[in-house]
Amino acid sequence: MKNQRDNVTYSAHANLNHATESTSPTSADEDPGSLRPVLGVLFGLFALIVVTITFASRHVLATSLEPPLGAFTQEQIARAAIATAMDQDPTVIEVVRKENGVIYTTYTRDYFKTTWANRCKLEGDQVIVATATGRWRTDEHNDQITFAAKDKDLVITRRSPDGTLKKRDFSLRELTM
Repeated sequence: MKNQRDNVTYSAHANLNHATESTSPTSADEDPGSLRPVLGVLFGLFALIVVTITFASRHVLATSLEPPLGAFTQEQIARAAIATAMDQDPTVIEVVRKENGVIYTTYTRDYFKTTWANRCKLEGDQVIVATATGRWRTDEHNDQITFAAKDKDLVITRRSPDGTLKKRDFSLRELTM
């Protein structure tokens, strides 16, 4: 039986690494170059599968890590958090709009008759707040606000930088306007 390599000749004008056979190939198995398109398609499919699995697992992971909202909407949680952070009654906190995951609220302080505007966003069980045009209160010198919702009960916890805790309980009825 003759070795297949005996039929291979090297062209002087061809790339040094490219071998050409003296007879034309009869199948894809005989010409490694004809496998390139097939291998390219297989590699592309493999890459697509890896990317799909990666993004799907991130979505499942992110979704499974989201805390339950109970019977509450994000807007109701934001109102309760702003009321807790600003020592206000939640009935005076009005949601103006929600845009790109940010909830915009306003309220009027009775004593001074001044209107205050705030922004709020939920990240996990954290409630991040800011004034209408100010920075997000996320550094270690700011209060940390968290929530826990179960069915029709909501607890907002404000932890001051010195470790002081303030908890407020809200009912669904209290936050339904």
